[in-house]
Amino acid sequence: MKTRHDSRRGAMLVLIAVCLPLCIIMAAFAINVAWMQLVRTELRTSTDAAARAAGKELSLAQSTSVARTAAKDAAKRNFVAGGPLQLADSDIEFGKQLAAHGYIAIQLYAGWQIPNAVRVTGQRTKGSIGGPVDMMLAKVFTIRQFEPKETAVSTQLDRDICLVVDRSGSMMWTLSGGSQLPPGAPDCGPPDPTRSRWGALNIALESFLQELEKTAPG
Repeated sequence: MKTRHDSRRGAMLVLIAVCLPLCIIMAAFAINVAWMQLVRTELRTSTDAAARAAGKELSLAQSTSVARTAAKDAAKRNFVAGGPLQLADSDIEFGKQLAAHGYIAIQLYAGWQIPNAVRVTGQRTKGSIGGPVDMMLAKVFTIRQFEPKETAVSTQLDRDICLVVDRSGSMMWTLSGGSQLPPGAPDCGPPDPTRSRWGALNIALESFLQELEKTAPG
């Protein structure tokens, strides 16, 4: 004889059959959103690294070609969606970025003979070298791909150097720390070129200027 307990057997299967597709859709949505966020983070990191590398080389070498190569190499060392980020020449722009009112202007002014800034556009779009990014669970939804895009700017602000020196009478004295003139030096006249404090300063300054001449920035 059947009992009431036997008549309810399998009743939850109907509810499971109804809820299971919803659970799958919600899980797929969460996975795709997490995947998109991860790819955007990777793209931001790669773009920042490329801009930083290009800005450094632009400052040191004062060459846009060297800076562009550095940007591409840095981008390739960082993976986006499982593959290295590839930059085209058009993704790397050079120009002049000016400081105004205590902050750095966002606009990049192109056409300057001596650029001080580089803007890198990292993108995984249909028109980019790497192409769009496939969704993790594309078959669940109608959207199969997405196209992230990030921009980073690296600026090297130039600074003028002003050297302020002491030209008082004590600069004619010897290097020993006393208040005496070098032997044979006149009381009134030019400082001794080698044995006076002024002469030592002159030699040190000449060495400093020679080192500056070896650097690429003006």
